[in-house]
Parts: sequence; structure tokens; C-alpha cells
Amino acid sequence: MNSDLEPDFVTNLLSRGSSLNNVFRTNNPPSSDQRDQIINLVRDIENYIDPRDQLDPTAFDSEPRTLQQLKELCTACKSALSSLRQMPPEIISYIFSKSIPAAPVDFDNEPWDTLDVTREPWTLAQISSSWRAIAFANREIWSFIRLNLEIIYVAGKRPPALATLQCCLERSGNHALSIYFKDSYAPMAEAGRLLIALLSHSSRWINVTMSMPFVNVQQLAKVRLRLPLLHHLDISAYGANTFGILDAFEVAPRLREASLSVGDPCTVLLPWSQLTKFQGWVIPSLDVLSHASQVVDCSLSFDSWYTKDPTVPVVRSHALRRLQINLECALDGLEAPLLEDLHIGHLDDSAAPGMTHVTSFIRRSSCSLKSLLFSRITLEHESDLIPLLESTPSLAFLQVRYGSVNWDALMHALTITGTRCLLPNLKTASFVFGKTTTMLNPHPHVNSSKLMDMIESRFHVDGREGVTPLESIALIELAQPLSTQLARLAVLKEQGLKVIDDMQLGEDIPPVVRWTWVDYLGP
Repeated sequence: MNSDLEPDFVTNLLSRGSSLNNVFRTNNPPSSDQRDQIINLVRDIENYIDPRDQLDPTAFDSEPRTLQQLKELCTACKSALSSLRQMPPEIISYIFSKSIPAAPVDFDNEPWDTLDVTREPWTLAQISSSWRAIAFANREIWSFIRLNLEIIYVAGKRPPALATLQCCLERSGNHALSIYFKDSYAPMAEAGRLLIALLSHSSRWINVTMSMPFVNVQQLAKVRLRLPLLHHLDISAYGANTFGILDAFEVAPRLREASLSVGDPCTVLLPWSQLTKFQGWVIPSLDVLSHASQVVDCSLSFDSWYTKDPTVPVVRSHALRRLQINLECALDGLEAPLLEDLHIGHLDDSAAPGMTHVTSFIRRSSCSLKSLLFSRITLEHESDLIPLLESTPSLAFLQVRYGSVNWDALMHALTITGTRCLLPNLKTASFVFGKTTTMLNPHPHVNSSKLMDMIESRFHVDGREGVTPLESIALIELAQPLSTQLARLAVLKEQGLKVIDDMQLGEDIPPVVRWTWVDYLGP
């Protein structure tokens, strides 16, 4: 190019770029004519700057600063031509939906807040006019209302504005709502107004989780007879219990799942016969199961001093398939002939020997357990253990996780010998030993030789009629490595045994439903 013409040519390039600023300053796709202009501009800029990148820029009339301007203009042009700008609105809307936390979230610890306008979905409407239109048209992203006033209070943030919540509700249109509302332990004047705004939209509730003082629970009565879509309900109350009977949710034709932490769950009127899943925290008795006769999945916790009233008849649950409970003695008041999965998990350090309660329950129920999970339990004597294992011949999965466990006695009981074979259908076993000695985990050590004897006896069962070979085993947090037994374990792996250790915790073992608090139990 003639050096006398060069300044005019550069000026022309920059001028052509300025005429396209309305495209560069948005995320909107360029028109067909604008696209042709941008393509030609990119070509001319690259033809001009590419050879200069190979040489000393000071050898040309254009200043280095001008060359940098051209490079930035070229980058802006290519951004405007990005396929992202050509993406169909339906795809962008789908991506927007995936940017919102999936329900349910970790209610107590997840910091995401619907009314934080510096987060999604609000920021999605601040990119461009086209994205704003897509965000406003996507009612789903505005229909997940999560508001944790306790986190906001502790963080010292300003209380959320009622107008912000009302805007979110308006943008959600007629879409079904998932509500997560947690009041602050310290009184906040705005809490009542926010709650009333949520209650006024109860006809669209589908999943609802609420935590509040007992003194405010009666406000929920305002939603009575206005719950046509409600499927999942979680109510947690704290402080002095003053509300008596709550008549708010008894008429909810689609309600199937409920979780209550309100003392006696029967003080909340529900369509109990509709429920298929129930979770009750610190309940006074098993009487709730006599009302919830169709519950399939159930999780119950009791105070550590709970004892069954001998004058109260045993509750017989004909639908129950999966049960999680924190006290073995509570099983004295229950029969569940169709039970398949049983998890006993202590939530504190009050574990006391209770295998006789479990054994009696299984025999009384005449159920065919498939999965048995123990967490933080006391399991010290083989004399208690063997009757339990004899009562569960159908068991396919066994987990023992922490607790006061005599691991050597457990391995001995599980070892198949010429005269004894307990749990003949066991396919998967999971043991979490705990690497250190603690109050909740006083005996983490296991004899590695006895452990391998058990594994080998259950894996090599060829010719043993009616015995299923062990398919997989998890050995987690071993206090001592299996150094002297690695060769034996390696042979079993080569022969097809699946072994999970601390390095492979991401793998899904066992193939059993993990429900409610099981994932939060630790040593």
C-alpha cells in the first residue's frame, strides 16, 4: 500500500468500525447487511495488520497505539460474529433454566438467594435487550423462590425489599412455585411482609420448605383450601410451641411428601392417607404411621430417652418399603411386612446396644430385607449379631459405618464356613471403619487377615448351592493399610471382585437409595 494513502486507509477502517458501535455494544445478532460489513471489515483489518505484526511497527506511518486500536476493533468484530449471538432463543432460555439451583438445595448452607439482584436470574436480564426479553419470557427461572433471612442477618446484609419479591413473583407468571423460606432467629420487621406475599401465591405452590418460630406458624392457616398443586411440604418450627393444631394443609389433593419438625406431627392436619414419603424429626411416638398408612419411604428420629408405651398397640404399616430411624428400641412399636431397606443411624453419641430390638422387629414383621445400613451403632457381641443375620437371609446389601463395632467379630460372623453361611444372598458390602479412635468410633481397627478370609469365603462359593458370590465391597477409612494382604486382594480383583477404597469414593457403591440424613453422618 502507498504510504501516502496509509493514514487515510487506517482512518477509514476506524470510521467503519465506529458506524457499527450499536452492534458491538450489545449481545444482539447483527443484521444481514451488518454481518457483511463486519466480515469485510475483519478482512481489511487483518490484511493491514498481519504483515505489520511480523515487522517493527515504528517503520510505518501508523503509531503502535493505532495498530492496537485496530486489533481491538478486529476482536470486537469477531465477537459480533460469534455463533452465540445466533443461538436460538429456545436454547438460550434452556441454558438460563440450568443456571438456577436445582430444587431441592442444601437449605441451611446454600448461600444463593433469589432476591439478590447481583445474582441469577436478575443478571441474565442485564446483558442485552434480546437476553432481557428471553429472561422475562422464561417464567421457570423466576419461579424458584429461595429466601434465607438467617444467612442474610448473620452476613450483616440489608434486608430484602418486598418490591423485589413481588417483581420476582410477577415475572413467574402462572408457573408452579418452589418456595424455600427461612425466617431469622433474630426478629426482622420485613419477615412478616415477605411471608404474607408468599402466602398470597399458595395456589401455585408445588414444593414448599419453611422454617420459622412456632409463634408465626399459625400464619400458614391463610393458605387453607388454596393448595391445588402442592406436592412436597417441609415445615420446621423452633422456640416455644404455642400453636396447638395447625389446620392449613389438610386439603391438598396432590400432596405426597411431607417433612415435619414441629414436635408431634399429628398437630399438623395433613391428608395423611395420600402421603407416600414422610420424614418426622424428634417425634413422640409411632402413632403418625397409623395415620400415614400409604407411606413407602419414611425417616423418623426420636429423643435419645424415648421408650415405647407398653399399653400402645404395635403399628402395622402395610405399605412401608424403606425406613430410616435413629433408635433401635423405637422398632418395638412397629411391624412392616413389606420392608425392603432399613437404615439405623444414630445422630449423636448416645448409641446403646440395640440389636435385639432390630432382630425382634424383623422377625415380627416377617419382611424380606434387601438392604441393611448401620451408622454409628453399637455392635460389639457376636451373640447379638448372629441372630440378626440369621433373620435376614434375603439381604443383598450390608453397610456398617462407624460406631462402637467389634470388627473382628463381624468379619468372623460373615465368614462362610463348612457349617455356617449367614446372608447367603449378600452381593455388596460396605464398611467405613474410621481411621482414628474417637468417642463415637472407639474400635476402628480390624484384623486384615480375618477381613480377607471373609472376603475370599464369600467370593469363592462355586458349587455352594443357594449361595450368591460377593460382587463388590467398599473398604473405606481403614485404620491400618492391608499391606500384608494386598496380594490376596489383587487376585480377587483380577477374578472380577469390585473393590472400592478411599481413592475411589466417587463410584456409586452400593446400588441402594440414599435418603434423608444418611449422607451427613460422620465420625
